[in-house]
Amino acid sequence: MASRPLARTLSPNAFHLTGRKVLLMALAGFGLVLAVNGAFVWLALDGFSGLSRPNAYREGLHYNDELAAAAEQQARGWRSRYTLEAGRLVLDVGLPDGTPVTGLTLTARLGRPATDDFDQTLALTETQPGRYLAAVALAPGQWSVVATGSDVQGRAYRSEAKLWR
Repeated sequence: MASRPLARTLSPNAFHLTGRKVLLMALAGFGLVLAVNGAFVWLALDGFSGLSRPNAYREGLHYNDELAAAAEQQARGWRSRYTLEAGRLVLDVGLPDGTPVTGLTLTARLGRPATDDFDQTLALTETQPGRYLAAVALAPGQWSVVATGSDVQGRAYRSEAKLWR
């Protein structure tokens, strides 16, 4: 039996690892990482900002005023009920005994909870004592509504609800 030499002879097609190849592989790996991170940064900056209001910080400075107005409204006993009827947003405002609250000047901000792409502001008009309406066309799904305004004495009104269509 013939013995084989311990050293192998390399074929001309064999892979040779050189310093240049190691450098190119390292640069390609880091380049791929930088490209992916750049894409993530671009997507993050172009996506949802996380703010539910354009001036959230400034409005937050007056949050205690909003809490005081909410406590005052609750002490008055005003109750709100929202419904969607045949392409209309209906807001009924009344006292616990059923007496309607009349003479309110109201606007409603309507939108989707997760995006501001479909936000719209509606002027509500009183059609019956304590019943305020606005025509609206809504796609199926969940909607958030916030109605704000005041009565003839200047007392603030605010209510919010989630609606399903």
